[in-house]
Amino acid sequence: MTWSYLRRDFLPSDATCVFCHRPLHSEQGIVIADGDGTEAFTGPSCAKKHLGQPEDRLLDVTSLALLVVADEPAAAADPVSTPSQKSDPNYAAESKTPTATSRPPLPPLDAVVQYVRFRCEVMTDFKFAVSKTLKQAHDEYKATGAISEDVEKMVAGAMRNATADKTVLSPANVKLCIGFEHWLKEAVQHTSVDRREFLESMLSTLRRYWSLSSGQVRAINKWGEHIRKKNDDFPHLDEDVFARVVLPDFMRRKP
Repeated sequence: MTWSYLRRDFLPSDATCVFCHRPLHSEQGIVIADGDGTEAFTGPSCAKKHLGQPEDRLLDVTSLALLVVADEPAAAADPVSTPSQKSDPNYAAESKTPTATSRPPLPPLDAVVQYVRFRCEVMTDFKFAVSKTLKQAHDEYKATGAISEDVEKMVAGAMRNATADKTVLSPANVKLCIGFEHWLKEAVQHTSVDRREFLESMLSTLRRYWSLSSGQVRAINKWGEHIRKKNDDFPHLDEDVFARVVLPDFMRRKP
């Protein structure tokens, strides 16, 4: 059977190596796929032994979890510290949709491939994650390792517009969604079954609307106080991580 590298990702608690069949106790590992696209898990040693060195740098999902972690709890923040761009009232004014003369260039192909793979491979539980164009791009990438020029331009243009309009479909927000989903799944895992209703509803909301309000994140952080009694590595999450993102009209209209 022929295997190929897919990405570095978080592993489920019961993950085992497809080659040596030993449990993978690390929270992170390598996801591979067979010729039919069926995914499996493996550790770095078995991956190198059976697949060799990857030809390209692996898509890394694990690093996205850090994007939504707060620098420090909001209550302990220094009230006289210099505001960040996100809290600076001048930031919104300076970040308006670019004019025709200042329109940013299309993102490079590597960024397009990354965006396509995040939405088609990682955001599988998110509503609206895979459009017709994205599926075409992903199918081409899986088949040939590249995306055709016409399809690449369509995806890159959509990425550029989403960034300019600050919608939840922007590459930056896609990464935040993936990172936040990880911590919500961690929270659910460390909460008893009879007390998961709130966290599961927040996970469902994130996957439906690709964002959460500051109040919702604040409530999740309150749950985090209980979770840290069992898992002291669970972080305080940034309450303004989805600030100012816009939900596209079609995501508002569709149930």
